[in-house]
Amino acid sequence: MKESNIKLLKILWRFIPWLVVLFFIAIAVILGGKVDNKKSDVEEQRKNGTTNGKPAINVVIQKIEPETITDRINLPAIIKPWEDLMVTAEVDGLVTELFVKEGDWLKKGDPICKIEDKDYTNNLDNIRAAYELAKLNFERFEKLKASNDISKAEFDERKARLDQLAASLEDAKLDLDRCTIKTHISGVINTLPAKIGLLLNRGDPAAQIVDISTLKVDVGIPESDIYSVQNIDKCTMTIEALDDKIVTGKKIFLSVQPGSIARLYTLRLKISNPDGSILPGMFCRVDVVKQVYEDAVVVPLYSIITRDQEKFVFIEREEKGERHEVELGVIEGWNVQITKGISIGDNLIIVGHRNLDDGQPLNVLKVVRNASEIYQ
Repeated sequence: MKESNIKLLKILWRFIPWLVVLFFIAIAVILGGKVDNKKSDVEEQRKNGTTNGKPAINVVIQKIEPETITDRINLPAIIKPWEDLMVTAEVDGLVTELFVKEGDWLKKGDPICKIEDKDYTNNLDNIRAAYELAKLNFERFEKLKASNDISKAEFDERKARLDQLAASLEDAKLDLDRCTIKTHISGVINTLPAKIGLLLNRGDPAAQIVDISTLKVDVGIPESDIYSVQNIDKCTMTIEALDDKIVTGKKIFLSVQPGSIARLYTLRLKISNPDGSILPGMFCRVDVVKQVYEDAVVVPLYSIITRDQEKFVFIEREEKGERHEVELGVIEGWNVQITKGISIGDNLIIVGHRNLDDGQPLNVLKVVRNASEIYQ
């Protein structure tokens, strides 16, 4: 080999390491550019909401159809008798007879007990005798008056005496009649304080009469709901003690001012109780319907996702998940009204939506008309 060639090889050999270093640097620059481009593409895809690279999510869809939803409040209340009357003695005396016992049902005017009436009978007889005598005397004075044999003043005095005795006679008859204590309403005897041999004075309690053929329920309506219930005419209520028996009460009145420091307005309801199965003092829950929304967009409450103070759902469109922010209305049970964001006819994703991204492909397993059909 020529000496000149040998020198050239030595020079090239000296630069080979540098050439190798430059080669790897070029490779690194090229790969780095590709990585940056890939990152930019992924970032762009993320910003645009496209996730076509993700696998399809298994979902169940509910076809949104018009439904009725009710805005209601459920309030506690205690059932009361329609009338609760304590019958009292109107004359003084010993109780000599009892005609009833606790638990008996009485009609208005039925006797409860009797007070000893001998003194009242004697008083009536005395007043009647005096009245009859005064009446005869007055008749004689009328004849004398006609012939002007007595003065007008004397005649008027005799007339006033007769009238006074007539009034006393009526009072005596009334007192004698009051010796038999009677009920003033129809109902059941709840308590019977009167006992044979007991001395009753005027105003002492003799019997408590409770009318339960009709009952009333007073419901406390919060101030915030008062205008919503002004036009209702009936409410349903559930009585827990009677195996959650449901009855309907008719509105009687709504108070115009609050009746307690809690600022609750009284809504009074009337319920029929012909068989007497509902008893005063029973607890009930009253369902007060404020407003009914028909043909509303109603979805299961669990289909709503709340994130970063936003509420949204996912709709299936062209086999992809589509995110929709929504505004909520009335909540009833496990359902909620949607006032803005989706419409009747949309395909709402109710299963599989929790891990779903906007635009992600879907694998629809089932389409239902109601959430209850998911496991059927």
